[in-house]
Amino acid sequence: MPKLLGASNHLFLFRVGYRWITRFLALGCHSLLLFPGFLQVGYYYFFSSQVRRSIFYGDQPRNRLDLYLPKNSDGPKPVIAFVTGGAWIIGFKAWGCLLGQQLSERDIIVACIDYRNFPQVTMSDMVTDASQGISFVYKNIADYGGDPDRIPISQLVHILLLEQSWSRQLKKAVREKAPLGVSPR
Repeated sequence: MPKLLGASNHLFLFRVGYRWITRFLALGCHSLLLFPGFLQVGYYYFFSSQVRRSIFYGDQPRNRLDLYLPKNSDGPKPVIAFVTGGAWIIGFKAWGCLLGQQLSERDIIVACIDYRNFPQVTMSDMVTDASQGISFVYKNIADYGGDPDRIPISQLVHILLLEQSWSRQLKKAVREKAPLGVSPR
């Protein structure tokens, strides 16, 4: 016959269960509070006439970008080229939807550029994808009412600096037959 749990064991299980249940309920409450905002942004992304989704800029499957255009179409508009981040392993162009919506309401065109992620590709491939996307925006943004002379870029500079740094370290490590970040004595 199996041994029955004592009263103290029941209290211990209830306390652990109680903590888990309260945290789960708190997560559910937070999700419910955020859900209307997600619905609103999702509706804008899929049904707004100001969003041009999945414009191809290269020959790879993830070489696409989304454009968020202002309602007012008089004169060339400034452009923000946004390359999403996600620790190099995740990221999707639709993550820039709220940014695109907010800035397009202020007469700024937003280009959210998607790129392939690790481990399917290397850092060089990611940089190539982002560079192709930026190049596409520069060459074609005038067709969408944007001013190619007014495109500030910040994330791409970060990517290129990282790529150059890793490239130098890798070349040095191969030359000196040492692991990355370790200099031989």
